[in-house]
This record gives sequence, structure tokens and C-alpha cells, in this order.
Amino acid sequence: MVVVFSAALGYISLRHFVQNGESLEGISREYEVKPSVVMDWNPDLTPDSLNVGEVLQIPFPVGYKYKVNRHDTVSAIADFFFARTKSLAVANSMAYPYTVKTGDILFIPEYCIGETFNEVSSKLLWPAYGVITSPYGYRKHPVTGEANSFHTGIDIARDAPALKKNTPFGAPVFAAASGVVTFAGENGGYGNMIEIKGSEHIYRYAHLTRFDCYEGQRVERGDIIGRMGNTGRSTGQHLHFEVRSLDNSKTLDPMKFLPPVSEMKQ
Repeated sequence: MVVVFSAALGYISLRHFVQNGESLEGISREYEVKPSVVMDWNPDLTPDSLNVGEVLQIPFPVGYKYKVNRHDTVSAIADFFFARTKSLAVANSMAYPYTVKTGDILFIPEYCIGETFNEVSSKLLWPAYGVITSPYGYRKHPVTGEANSFHTGIDIARDAPALKKNTPFGAPVFAAASGVVTFAGENGGYGNMIEIKGSEHIYRYAHLTRFDCYEGQRVERGDIIGRMGNTGRSTGQHLHFEVRSLDNSKTLDPMKFLPPVSEMKQ
């Protein structure tokens, strides 16, 4: 194994050169990181067919990157990661008042992600932080204009109106419940979609800009599984989130399983 170190932005990026017979799962165990971290830092990685000599970036300490968009604030970015503003400021050596510029790259350490999750044992975790722009049920379709279109989930936008562009290192999407990834790919109007089968329901996460999990992987409640995007039939950057029956025959109103919007985070 060959590892090269490069320092930047308060973290170290290790370069791992894939050897014959290595797997994503094995490499993740070796560095004691989740596969989602390796996938997030290596967007061109194909989990089930690593190539010998392929170079993978592994961050230390463990964490994720976020590219600042126009009008972003440090507190808003902290909300996206369910982190505390001061935690992000300290991790990025910011002095008060904390300011960022469009295009800046922030490092989000894993230890501060989820600090403000609203952990209600009988409820799902909110899969993303943002604004509910379309509830479950009948609506006028924002793309087709169809008057009585049934919306099979809820839409959570990173802001309102949502960004129209994709931001590869944008707002994260979290597993609302633990389960096994049964699908991770492109699915028509859903765009880039992840489907996870839990113990009680099936969950769909759509319009993603990237995947941080793969089919067959076991993910835990609160794991980052992807990044919010604008793929498929979409009018702006948001997450479409569905709760489905275990036999995948019907959809259910996600709001019945989530904490109130006013209690999205602690």
C-alpha cells in the first residue's frame, strides 16, 4: 500500500492506491471510515469494481466537504449537517463573526455531524434540513402543470426557492432509518434515487446529485447517504422523500412518521 499525505484546510487527505483484490468495504475498514466517506470524496468511484492503481482520497480526521453557495451562512451550513455553528467555525479556524464567500470549501468533521438531530425513538430522523416546498397528496405538478397530480412524498428544499444548479458537495441527505440499500441509481422522473428497505417501511430519496451508498450496503439511521440535487423531473435543488409499505405497493404520508417541522432539529 502506498499512501501520500497532502495538508489543506485543517485536514489531511490520504491518497490510497488500490491494490489487487481490495474492496470498498475492506478499504473502509482499514481506515476506520464509513463507505459513505470514501464515496463522497471519490465521486467517480464504482463500489463493486475498483481498479488496480485507482487513487482514492481518504480524509483525516474523518469528515465531508461543503462548497459554499451564494447567500449561504455558516449557521445555515451547520443546519444542513445538523451541527452546531460553533463546531463548524472551530473546525475551519474561523474567528467571530463567522463569514464565508461563495465558492469556499468548508471541512465538516464527522464528530460534529448530527449534533442537533432530533432523536425521537418512535419517529424517523429528518433526512435533510430545509423548507417543505410540497407536501404529500394532490397538487398542481410544478413541471407538467397537471392540476390533480398526486405527490407520493414530501419535498425538502435547501432553501426556497431551491437552487437550480447541482452542487456536488452540497447539502447532505441522511438515512431516516436503518436498513439495506435495495437501489441506488437513475430512475426516470426521480432522477438519481436511493431506496432503502428498513424493518417497517421502504424509504426513497430522490433528485440526488451524488450517491454515498451502494446497493446491498447496510446503512444506519443518521448516516449520510448522498447529496441533495436537481436531477430528474425537478424545478430546483431539493430532496423528494417517500415512505412506502414493506411490499412497496403503496405510499404513506412521511409527515406521520417525522417529528414536527418546528422540531426538525434540537
